[in-house]
Amino acid sequence: MFESGHTAWLIVLVSAAVLASSPPHLAHITGASRKIRMYMKNAYLQMTPDGIVSGATDDQSPTSEFFLKLFFI
Repeated sequence: MFESGHTAWLIVLVSAAVLASSPPHLAHITGASRKIRMYMKNAYLQMTPDGIVSGATDDQSPTSEFFLKLFFI
């Protein structure tokens, strides 16, 4: 799916997404959330039900939506 050499960037990107969390001193801030789309050269990240993270060209696929909701909404 990705060109050679992009696998390392994908791993870094997913690792950063997993480690990202809101700071405790901002926990009181609430409000409307917005959808954030992560993409790399027209490819979106998706997570399959068995936990495999890969690329997809369709940002509306159920697995892409799951990844976005899990980490960014």
